[in-house]
Amino acid sequence: DLVYSVTSTNNGGQKQTTIAPSSNQTILSGVKIAADEKQEYSLTLHFKETGDNQNDNQGKAFSGLIQLNATNNIILPAEYQKVEYIESSGTQYIYTNYIPNANTKIEAEVAFLENSNELRQFGCIINIGSNNYVRWHFGTYQNKLTVFKNKIPSAGDIKIDYDNKFHKYYLDNAKAGIDNTFVAAQTTAEIDVQFVMFARYGYVTAGGSPEISAISKARLKTFYIYENDNLIRSYVPCYKKMDNTVGLYDIINDKFYTNSGTGEFTYKLSLPID
Repeated sequence: DLVYSVTSTNNGGQKQTTIAPSSNQTILSGVKIAADEKQEYSLTLHFKETGDNQNDNQGKAFSGLIQLNATNNIILPAEYQKVEYIESSGTQYIYTNYIPNANTKIEAEVAFLENSNELRQFGCIINIGSNNYVRWHFGTYQNKLTVFKNKIPSAGDIKIDYDNKFHKYYLDNAKAGIDNTFVAAQTTAEIDVQFVMFARYGYVTAGGSPEISAISKARLKTFYIYENDNLIRSYVPCYKKMDNTVGLYDIINDKFYTNSGTGEFTYKLSLPID
């Protein structure tokens, strides 16, 4: 028999199994790997004695390395061209038609281009009165990069020094983060308005009507929505070749999302044109 063990160099997890002679065996499965991520696993094999079977390899060990790579070579339908990012000038935004819930996780890579004392956000909000809010949004505020995932001011907030570089933003029902800085998000009442990209949507005034506010000057590279850790939306910056319409293509649901504001998104194309 052949015995193998697989150890992840990323998280230290280990799996050891015996492979019967002349059999096919899956060594590694169920590994989740994001675009442009690399994971490494060390693989050790050795033979062991079974019954009267003996051979010259008895007790010898063989080691190797399994390397998993995921490239960002996402294939879109032929009529679309992927770009590095799309950029808003402060009047463009995109409705996701998605309402966050207790099982939602949002991950995005965004650069905000305006350092303002005013709110410039991605997300959704409900004003429930007495200066209390249900909020899922991130962006800039008071000359800081911010994430708000809370029910009352200051709980579940992050504020870090502003720059115009790309950062990774994270929101779920338990925590909120920018890059590697996280805080526990206060448990919130459920929200009933959709998440918007490049702006904030919802009830800014208690008892009012839902509206668009806090439109951002920003660049977006990636945007993912998960439910129960299952990826349900994966938005790819691109343009439609036929008419040069710029937007985001959801490769999970095969849907193209475009600007609902005024003007037009621009983009940076740093990849070869298909």
